[in-house]
Amino acid sequence: MAGVLGGIALATVLGPLIDVGWRGALAELIGYWNDYARPAVKLVLDFLIVMPLSALGWHISIPLAVRDYLSVGAIFGLSVLRALHRGGRRWGRADVLVFVLCLVGWPAYVPLFGWLALRSKENRRWMLLALLPVAYLVALLGLNYALGFGNG
Repeated sequence: MAGVLGGIALATVLGPLIDVGWRGALAELIGYWNDYARPAVKLVLDFLIVMPLSALGWHISIPLAVRDYLSVGAIFGLSVLRALHRGGRRWGRADVLVFVLCLVGWPAYVPLFGWLALRSKENRRWMLLALLPVAYLVALLGLNYALGFGNG
């Protein structure tokens, strides 16, 4: 599930960067993200960051681009943790660090995990599982292209 959500989150992050022109059911899916996930992410970030800073006298608002970036990072981090713990590995403090690094540094991890998956046979499976959101994004873009093929 994290992979599918990650693909949709990545698709919404692409929105301001390139005009994808989502079609059909995919436009509805992206619309659901805009209508339901973005407000939920805003609520969580307001609770965790904005409200405590307001209590200290700092009044900020977190821009949409930053909220989208962090939502993709959170989903990518959860995807990485899911992949790491597939083999029954125990949870530890290092998992918090892994999650935070993925949360803020996910653009660097995507090519790094791809490269490491090609080079490391023992870690290939979990690295590829962690990259599922990117695979789903590619599938969404391909399906969107196919839906528009022949429709001018």
